[in-house]
Parts: sequence; C-alpha cells; structure tokens
Amino acid sequence: MKYEVNIKHVRREAAWWRDVACVMHIHRELEIVYVTEGVLDISLSGKTIRLTAGTMLYIEPLEPHSFISKESNMCCIIEYPPTLYQDFWTHLQQNTTENRIIEVSDAVRAYLHYLLPSPSVLRSDRAERLERNENYMRIIAHVIGYEFMTRCIWTHQPHMFDDTFIEALIYISNNLKNKLSLTAIAQHVGVTPETLCRKFAQFSSMSPNEYINYMRVCLAADDLRDGMTIAEAAMNNGFGSISNFNRSFKKVTSMTPTEYRRNTSEQSNSLWNGMVRF
Repeated sequence: MKYEVNIKHVRREAAWWRDVACVMHIHRELEIVYVTEGVLDISLSGKTIRLTAGTMLYIEPLEPHSFISKESNMCCIIEYPPTLYQDFWTHLQQNTTENRIIEVSDAVRAYLHYLLPSPSVLRSDRAERLERNENYMRIIAHVIGYEFMTRCIWTHQPHMFDDTFIEALIYISNNLKNKLSLTAIAQHVGVTPETLCRKFAQFSSMSPNEYINYMRVCLAADDLRDGMTIAEAAMNNGFGSISNFNRSFKKVTSMTPTEYRRNTSEQSNSLWNGMVRF
C-alpha cells in the first residue's frame, strides 16, 4: 500500500555528518543524502547502496534505511516535508526507478554549497545541525527534486512498502520505554514471531530484540548526555536492571555508561541524533 504522510510536526533540517552511522529506522520526512567526500553505504529496504563523493540519492517517507560508514566520509543529510515540492512528491507516488543515485551536476553542487554552510569545523561522529525556515528549505527541495525528476529513468509503478515491518517499527518506537516482547509485537502486527524475525532479518539484518536494545541504548545515551544518572537512564528506557543496561550499553557502544559519560563531557558526541519520529 502507499502510505499517507501526515506532515504535521514534520521537521525541516539540513545536517552535515562526518562518518555517519545509524540503525535501521523510518521517519515521515523525505530525505536527501549528498556525499561530498569518501564512501557511504546505505541499507535501503533490505538492499545495500553505495554512495561515492559527488553523488546523491533520495529516501522516501516511511522507507526503512540505515547508514554504514565502512570508510571515512562527509555527507549532508537534508530532511523536509515531501509536500514542500509537491510536483516531486506526486511524481514519487506514481513512479519508481531502479537507480535513484545521481551524479550531482556542477551547477547544482555550487548552488547547494552556497545554500548550505561549510562543514569544515566538524569532528568525527559529530553533526552540525542547521535548522532552516520553510522558504529556505523550499528552494533546496525544488533544486534537488527537479534534479532527480529530470536525470533518473522512471517507470510508472507505485513503490510498495512492507507494511508488517513498518508497523512493527512504529509499534516499537512508541513503546521503547515499556516492556516489549517478540510475542506482543508479532500479535500487534498480525504475524507469527517467526515471520516477524524473518522480516527483521530481511530489512535490517538485526533481530527484533537487537533492534530494541540498540534503540534503547541510543535514547539512554542522550539521557546520560543530558545529565541523568546511570540508574535513571536505565529505568527511563525500559531496562529492567543496571546490570542488563551496562551489558547492552557496552555491546552497542564498546563503552560502559560511565566511560561514555566521561567521554561526552569532553566533546559533544551523540550516538545517533536521528531517532524514529512518530
């Protein structure tokens, strides 16, 4: 089915990233990824796509994706309501393309670098977030949307999402602070636990429990950065015990919560600033 996108509270943002990495997620925004240096791998609905310097691709609203930085890179990630450029959004709803990667033309590259401030001060794993007003983002949306519409080869065929996987992600994101079980998630989306596990393996290369723990650790890491104690961060994000929290945190970050707090007191370093937003 084609999802209707409610654009209320959908954000408009441009962020420069150095060596970006995040778990499989979805959100309501249309997302543009523009790589300026190095190589970035993107898992998109279960398929891996490689972006090299000077290339760009789009990610549709509610399309499962993750970022993997096996090599150093610099990229700009732009998110905005799909209706900001209605012609491109209507085009995406009615057409599909086998290759959504485009080489950014010299003219568009110069224009984007003029519109988007320089990322020269970035440190590794740090995002410089650039909130923009609607008129500013509308210009960017039109420039990029027109580029994709005129340079990709399109086929008239609406893109199909995997409803079960998306509904599971939404349910998980809304219940991360509560007790979650594989059985409860499967029942909510109307499949067996075995089918749900196969869906996660297909689209995220993770089990449901691994995904839940990763998401909870990301939230807990932000709580630690905001000044919560380790016990408060653990209890606030659905971990039943401090020992379980410490074990999960170190598995995800290769650091204990104590080590993470000490490191982040010295630099602004967020595990991931792109949590699922619903």
